[in-house]
Amino acid sequence: MSTIQINSQHRGSLDFADIQNIKTNAKEGDTVKFGSVFGKEYSVTKNSDGEVSLKQKENRSFFNRFFSNTDSSKNSDLKLNLMNQQLHKKENSGNVKVLTLTYNQANQKMPEETKNYFQNLIQKGDYDVVLFAEQESKLLANDLELDGMNLLSQNKMKVMTKGLGEGVSYTSMSVFAKDGVDINVKKESEYRHGIGGRNMAFFMGITGNKGGVKTALEINGQALNVISAHLDSNKEVKREFEGNKLMEGIKPNEEVLITGDLNEREKRVAEGSDVLYDPIAHDDTHLAKHGFKFKPLDSHTYMQLDKHTGNIKQKEGRDRPDFGELDNTGLTNKTGNLQNHETSVITDGFVNVSDHKPVQSMFEVRSFSQKLIENAMTQNAGDFKNDAAYLKPGTDPANATFDDVTSANQARLGLESLSPNEQEFVKENFSSFIIGKDALFSQLTSGFMEEMGQLHASDLVKNPAQLQTQQIALSEKYELLSDKVNAEFNKQFVANL
Repeated sequence: MSTIQINSQHRGSLDFADIQNIKTNAKEGDTVKFGSVFGKEYSVTKNSDGEVSLKQKENRSFFNRFFSNTDSSKNSDLKLNLMNQQLHKKENSGNVKVLTLTYNQANQKMPEETKNYFQNLIQKGDYDVVLFAEQESKLLANDLELDGMNLLSQNKMKVMTKGLGEGVSYTSMSVFAKDGVDINVKKESEYRHGIGGRNMAFFMGITGNKGGVKTALEINGQALNVISAHLDSNKEVKREFEGNKLMEGIKPNEEVLITGDLNEREKRVAEGSDVLYDPIAHDDTHLAKHGFKFKPLDSHTYMQLDKHTGNIKQKEGRDRPDFGELDNTGLTNKTGNLQNHETSVITDGFVNVSDHKPVQSMFEVRSFSQKLIENAMTQNAGDFKNDAAYLKPGTDPANATFDDVTSANQARLGLESLSPNEQEFVKENFSSFIIGKDALFSQLTSGFMEEMGQLHASDLVKNPAQLQTQQIALSEKYELLSDKVNAEFNKQFVANL
């Protein structure tokens, strides 16, 4: 049995070279070790299809027996779950179907019926990724038993909103995914704001209850920051401050999801009016400036009534009645890669034990390859660059025919995998076909050069051997991607034949 040595910093986030190394060289029973003397070790297993997995390996050294976590449940080592997710990634996956659930649980331990309801909801929907956001919770996500899904991340922040009587609760974001889905967890962070809960909260290390947790994901190659927020209850200016803090560090190509108890009660259309409206769904909150779009809800999620009058309360210090769509999920969509966003309040068949109603939201993340293909399909002759040198010099792409392709390049078009009728269709519509092929080449080249530039700007330049390994891995990655998207482009081009 042999040992494959990998940089300790890559545990939980394998790079392309690590994945290729393990898949190519690891044999059943081998060891994958991260770091040196006290590095974490995993043993290699292979199934009947040759798929490689890592599993916990008992380390008999005194150091590890004394300090290691002995929890052997499948979710005890989230970094192990993440690495197996990467090793099992399916290269031909399409759009990723995401379910977001948010639920303020009023500092109560949820009953078995609530757990069962969410389990059934998730399993029936056949989702690829589940984002479970909780506020004032005892971590209901830890009780969920989801067949075929792994917990990849649980970003949590302790809170104590009602003092010692309610005990410590959490604002959290738990990320589950089906095995093989293209998803990576890049970073976890939190922002905490405000004075701690009453009594002993400060002495228990809980110095603020509002804010939220932020988890940086990459799904289908798209950067997506997901935020579970519990914003200030009283003042809009405080909610805006917290929202600004949670949005710090977001890059132009990154999308953001914000969900949770956003604490935006309904507003009056005019002072003294009894007519109210949902400001979140009408882009009338601080969240609109960040580009978030919310779907109108089919029900309120929170309402407090006066015990004596039966009217909606308006607590002292708050500028609005205690009623509204406080809980919702918003998305940015700068890249156009997020689609089919739908949101609703969970009411049917759900026995609620909290003063907030849970909210579910669904959307899809387009696959990176599909985006390349869709972009290529929309190009015209004015966009043609001939970077791939498909056409003979001086050829007008708007009038190009198959005979205008140099003989050396005809095989690169991949037409041999098409039927005779399909090949004839391509030749009859060759101008559109070759313009799309040229666009694919240009997009792939730009992506490759951008990632290569990132390698040269990283600390890898201090280690030429590692830099070369990553350069080779990057080249292999784009060769595989090129083969995939070009073959898929050909299929989609003739799909309407």
